[in-house]
Amino acid sequence: RDRVDPPQRAFKTAAGGLVDLEFFAQFLQLAHGGEFSDLREPNTRRLLEQIGRHNLVDQTDIDTLLDNLEFLRMVEGLLRRNKNSPVSIIGESTEEQQALARWSGHPSFDAFWSAHCRRMTLTRSIVAKHLGARWNLSIDGK
Repeated sequence: RDRVDPPQRAFKTAAGGLVDLEFFAQFLQLAHGGEFSDLREPNTRRLLEQIGRHNLVDQTDIDTLLDNLEFLRMVEGLLRRNKNSPVSIIGESTEEQQALARWSGHPSFDAFWSAHCRRMTLTRSIVAKHLGARWNLSIDGK
């Protein structure tokens, strides 16, 4: 697991990151795949859409998760393209952060960071709402 400060820089592994989204979808896939064969879907986006179609999670939460998945994958793609290698952490340099903000359509890194952290917190809260009791998940990831 990536350990950085602040933890939200680890957009894959931090609470509310890509791993949370994928784990949530795969958990529901395992729990309900025997009941609904169309949940045997390897693509996380399509799997979340199917989960919504079967009303396993309310559509508002599904829409939020899909939007946040798209955002985090955009971040990953932008950083990967810039470094020409796999990336799981938003860099510390002001230059890289400003470029990420610009590439993602935000007027500043502060605006990007605010949107990014809000999305990760929201994703974690949805995952915790649905799986928290089973897995003792908290919103802050501890």
